[in-house]
Amino acid sequence: MRAGPVLPIYVVCDHSFSMLDHIDTVTDSLLELHRTCGLDPLVAERTRFCLIGFSESPEILLPLGGPDGLATISGGVTRAASNFGPAFSFLRETITRDVAVLRRNSHEVCRPVVFFLSDGQPTDPLAWPAAHARLVDPAWADHPDIVGFGVGEADPVTINRICTSGAYLGRNGADLGAALMHLLSISGPSVPSRLSTAGRTEATMEIH
Repeated sequence: MRAGPVLPIYVVCDHSFSMLDHIDTVTDSLLELHRTCGLDPLVAERTRFCLIGFSESPEILLPLGGPDGLATISGGVTRAASNFGPAFSFLRETITRDVAVLRRNSHEVCRPVVFFLSDGQPTDPLAWPAAHARLVDPAWADHPDIVGFGVGEADPVTINRICTSGAYLGRNGADLGAALMHLLSISGPSVPSRLSTAGRTEATMEIH
């Protein structure tokens, strides 16, 4: 007997020094996301969240699981570098492993969604595009849709290069949280199918 469909969502947070003033902002936004999921039982049932932090190297801060885990996250530790390339490579490996586990448990798995939060200042500008290309390669059936969230004085050019399903530029914490909630609210009860088939949104949304 097959289990119900699930939508894996990966929240990838930049923890470099340039994000120092925004770590609490990101934490508050995750709590808002948790509260939003709790308002819709179907969304809470069908979504799975994984939190990945990165600076010099990436690490899993919250393994893939139900949205309740988002309420346990506290502010992260910032470090010197902001290497996007290793984060993208790690994300592909993590998605591959997680999707395999979900399918072994008889779930129908929607194509994953990535919320990428950064001020858009990579310290590996020459290396990250190749890793990003492997992550979003359409030949890989489980390639994710990436929604970019620019934090603080984000570089819109970089954020737009990363995203495949829209970009949001926020200047403060309330803006980032509102953007996350807006994305879920417009998807409604069919959030898994709506997000898994989302096409690229070329325009960048400036949140004031």
